[in-house]
Amino acid sequence: EGLDLDQIFAELLHRRPLIRQIFTVDDLMHLRRGGRISGVAAAVGSLLHVKPILIGNEEGKIVVQHKVRGRRGSIRTLAEAICMQTNTEHAQTIGIAHAGCAEDAQTLADLILAQRPQMQVLTVCYEPVTGSHVGPGALALFYQCSI
Repeated sequence: EGLDLDQIFAELLHRRPLIRQIFTVDDLMHLRRGGRISGVAAAVGSLLHVKPILIGNEEGKIVVQHKVRGRRGSIRTLAEAICMQTNTEHAQTIGIAHAGCAEDAQTLADLILAQRPQMQVLTVCYEPVTGSHVGPGALALFYQCSI
């Protein structure tokens, strides 16, 4: 758009508070190994099929936003989050990252596009370093909110 470097930097600073990261993991033991939850919480959560919905907060820390039961519930919750925080008037490119669960990533994309058909979805597989922290089955969504 012909902006100089200072203008681009100012625009990025303006948009930074609007960028959202929300994700879920399939196996709580990876969160336990990373020190995010206790061993007891991981064991009980695994028995009950609890899936945490995690976000990156304003301080850049990963925190549990809430918990849902089952994998389908966690995927549906991710789709609902973007639909509540974006509007139908603006098209944007959103990102989905997954750790070896391409089918779940496609399900998430389909749920979002059913509500926000104007969005463009980029889907990628996590690189090995991030994938090792979140574990197989991790599914993340990245977007800019409009509220």
